[in-house]
Amino acid sequence: MKPFLLWSKPHAAIAQYLERSADDFTVIDTDHVQELQKLYKLRRDSPVFDPFPRHGTHYRDVLEHLTTVGCRYHVVGLDACREVLRRLNDPSLSNASFEEILLVSVPSRKSRPHNLHSSPGVSPPTIFLSRLIGLFLIVVCLAMLMQKQTMVEIADAILADRPLMLVLGLIALVAGLAIVLLHNVWSGGALPVVVTLCGWVILMRGVLLLFVPPDVMLRLWSVLRFDEWLYVYAGLVMALGLYLTYAGFESTLAGFTARMRSIARRE
Repeated sequence: MKPFLLWSKPHAAIAQYLERSADDFTVIDTDHVQELQKLYKLRRDSPVFDPFPRHGTHYRDVLEHLTTVGCRYHVVGLDACREVLRRLNDPSLSNASFEEILLVSVPSRKSRPHNLHSSPGVSPPTIFLSRLIGLFLIVVCLAMLMQKQTMVEIADAILADRPLMLVLGLIALVAGLAIVLLHNVWSGGALPVVVTLCGWVILMRGVLLLFVPPDVMLRLWSVLRFDEWLYVYAGLVMALGLYLTYAGFESTLAGFTARMRSIARRE
């Protein structure tokens, strides 16, 4: 399948900027909504060239679709696109996979300000949300472990204060909706799925706080035995937080290490 090209200029300008013909790509004009239909041909391993990021009326819609699909190869920036296309024509790399070509194509920093993919298969929203949720859970867990009695008293006070419970429910609802709308991804490895599940759990928690009657919440709370099992819950929260934090930062480190190795091989 031809690589995809996100384009908002006349097709004749493709040869001027990329030294390729429009026939070499599946061109998606980001200024015309009907062009978005072509995105249904996109697969996770489809190369996507994006020489002029954020150009086009419907660019944001295209970007959201790339995130949903979990696009592995999104080449951002004019210099980056030119470099990768040049290496695709290199006879010495004729047997290399697209992933290997990306690893040996190291564009300048200016050419990739919007490409946060540090390793193939991990999208920028996944990396950001895994770090955000992971660090938040670690801090909350430490507070639970260091101030057990205070945390139990806070939980009891919230259950006894319906207005406060509604406010917390609204906050959880907004946070959950934000994560689910941005990152409702159920493929691409364990990390994206775990981040998506966290979003849905936060969303459902907000819904419960808003609509479940206080007496039902109290019964549920008594079943959970928070004061007796606090350390167990804290341990589970800590494990999840550590996993998300490690996976989020490890993705960047892995991508950086791979690029450094590819540079060393070239030298």
